[in-house]
Amino acid sequence: LAGNSIVLWIRMLDYLSLHQALGPAVRVMALMVNDLITFSIVFAFVLIGFGSAFQTWFRSTIAFGTIPNAIVSLFAYALGEFSFSEMRDESQVFGQIVLAIFLFIGTIMLLNLLI
Repeated sequence: LAGNSIVLWIRMLDYLSLHQALGPAVRVMALMVNDLITFSIVFAFVLIGFGSAFQTWFRSTIAFGTIPNAIVSLFAYALGEFSFSEMRDESQVFGQIVLAIFLFIGTIMLLNLLI
């Protein structure tokens, strides 16, 4: 029922496309969805790759105990919620270097989403 409600409101956007002022905005949003799907696929591959690497190296920590937890943690890290102290406690060099590489790649990818 909740899913139907979401689909109903998205389908209502078709009727808004007929409005003179809102029509162009709805069309731009429809074009934007295609770019967002492409970005999401590429970003998912990066998250899964780094997530499996972090899970393999830091499986003793709660945040990286399983691959899904590692992916969710890395997604939060990409949005700015990270701490180098957890990596420093587990591994002096490797954790900080790989986290810095991921944050650099993630930041570049998120900035490309704005373009």
